[in-house]
Amino acid sequence: MAGLWRPYTKDDVHFQLIGDTLAQYQATIVGQSPINLLLEDASGRRLGFDPSTGEVVNDFGENAFYSGPGSEPQILEIPLGSVIAGSFEVSGIGTGDGPYTIRSFLYGDDPTITLEERVLQTGVAAAGVVLPSIQTTLLPGTSILSDLTGNGFVDFEDLTVLLANWNKEVGADAGNLVNADTTPVNFEDLTVLLADWTGPGPAGSPEAALGDNAVPEPSTLLLALLATLGLSFYRRRRRRAF
Repeated sequence: MAGLWRPYTKDDVHFQLIGDTLAQYQATIVGQSPINLLLEDASGRRLGFDPSTGEVVNDFGENAFYSGPGSEPQILEIPLGSVIAGSFEVSGIGTGDGPYTIRSFLYGDDPTITLEERVLQTGVAAAGVVLPSIQTTLLPGTSILSDLTGNGFVDFEDLTVLLANWNKEVGADAGNLVNADTTPVNFEDLTVLLADWTGPGPAGSPEAALGDNAVPEPSTLLLALLATLGLSFYRRRRRRAF
């Protein structure tokens, strides 16, 4: 659905379109303690220290920054425009013994304004011991009602959830996006989801695997769904006739 929203209450200046995944962000991951860190985004790009090879990796380009193995604190900086939707994995390994804290910081185009700061994990490190893996998102939490799976996209996974609950009296989180208190999941809900459609989903999703050409225009998708649902209805009626 069209409209503007302010993704962060701390930032009175920046607004963005609901469903907009093109806003420019930069992020920093900081690890306080004797640890080495590695992050990987939803597209498979990595930054930091890879303990399996003992080497530093940087798939984000020359504008990214890693403070280096053995440095305290560990600092990983994702440059402006490289923070994407989907899950980020932050992993690490102890270089010594002691407590640690891992934090994330998100910025817009002004790195002096922190839009969001979060503590991702705390614990006690031990030399050579792998830290528990962290799965997180760095972009603003979506306000798109149609993002039923919460992955930052409105895609085939969300459509699957909606269709699985077709004609059922369920809540908005299961696809009943319009008049959830009075009507089951129907074409009104489907129309809302298609209007919010972003696609493709994160790495590993059907759309990402097949490429952008696999994502139909919402109007084309709606026609295909109408035909599919109509055929399903016809088959059910035919079975009942016998």
